[in-house]
Amino acid sequence: MSIFKRFKQGDKENADELGFGNKYSTDSYRMINKDGTFNVHREGGYRHLYYELIEMSWWKFITLVFLFYFVLNTLFALGYLLIGVDQIAEAETHTPMHQFFSAFFLSAQTLTTVGFGYFRPTGIAANFFASFEAFFGLLSFALATGLLYGRFSKPEAGLMFTPFCIIAPYKNEMNSLQFRLANKYDSNLIELEARMVFSMIEEQNGVLKRSFYPLELEMSEIYYLSLNWTIVHLIQEDSPLYGKTAADLHAGKAEIMVMIKAFNETFSQVVHERTSYKSDEIHWNKKFLLPYTVKKGGATIFNLEELAKTEDM
Repeated sequence: MSIFKRFKQGDKENADELGFGNKYSTDSYRMINKDGTFNVHREGGYRHLYYELIEMSWWKFITLVFLFYFVLNTLFALGYLLIGVDQIAEAETHTPMHQFFSAFFLSAQTLTTVGFGYFRPTGIAANFFASFEAFFGLLSFALATGLLYGRFSKPEAGLMFTPFCIIAPYKNEMNSLQFRLANKYDSNLIELEARMVFSMIEEQNGVLKRSFYPLELEMSEIYYLSLNWTIVHLIQEDSPLYGKTAADLHAGKAEIMVMIKAFNETFSQVVHERTSYKSDEIHWNKKFLLPYTVKKGGATIFNLEELAKTEDM
């Protein structure tokens, strides 16, 4: 039985924390950031180089690759200078700077295995050193190619969420908590599942602790996500949100945590997406407007820019 199912059935011993911890600190803000990352900074653990290179931003990755390439060529250039610039054909020896650049460009041609151009090694020592550099270059570029493939082929859900959720009357004037999501890419997402957890600071035995409550959804699964999906939690008497006001949620540092699981047909893999909503990201007495229209001929026009469009109740 999953931890979420045990939690829904009231197994507090195993599911009270849901992996987040229930200790409260006045400095705490949110547990899940808007982009789905956990608001946790690890110290004293182990860092996996491959994971870091795959997960870092593109501009950091490109900068790191460029710096690695520059530093590597610089080190090999110093090696050629130690062997002797006289073993580099056509090397310019007017000044130490000319000698360095001659060795640097020879290293760049050798490391990338594009072949020797204007500069080339002539002595035995320089040729041995160039052979070693060419072998090292093959391994380095194979590694860089693998990292690029890993970054491009990394599956992602590609979901976009409304930046806020709303609390507004729904069926039979019953209040409800709602938010929307949609697929921002052209890929097909099928078999989607949604989970929501409500978190709030409460006093337990005279101690402030963070409590977690699962939120029952009107519909927790759908087969296709061709348009948008409005996820609804009905605020009935058994809901942990029942009777709560905006001031109550703000005082309790409430947080709505959202977990989505789907199958991405493009990657043929199960993907996950997370986000959260704090009390100041909950809008009251609003309702979502339809983000799509139907043209003549039956074609549906879905405007992602209107996914979060609302009006006052």
